Amino acid sequence: MTFKELLDQSTWENICSELSRLFPDHVEYMESYRVAYDNLKRLDQSDENIRLIIERYGLDGIIPFYVLGFDAECPKCFSLKFPPWEKWLGL
Repeated sequence: MTFKELLDQSTWENICSELSRLFPDHVEYMESYRVAYDNLKRLDQSDENIRLIIERYGLDGIIPFYVLGFDAECPKCFSLKFPPWEKWLGL
């Protein structure tokens, strides 16, 4: 399943509920998260040879999750900050 397929199967109401549950201290940012969600749903994906990895830090970590991309042809990972989102949607 690609990230785009996952987004297409989701609803904002479900996403908002889970974000509020997981990050109760950040509920005031929910409208910004909705804008980002809506923008991602409108984008088309591009096909890439990169795997999207989502893992959980230990429960005592400051950031509970991290997201990276790994290219089969390169041993280094990619941060979400650099490639365009259309690329990540195809993963």
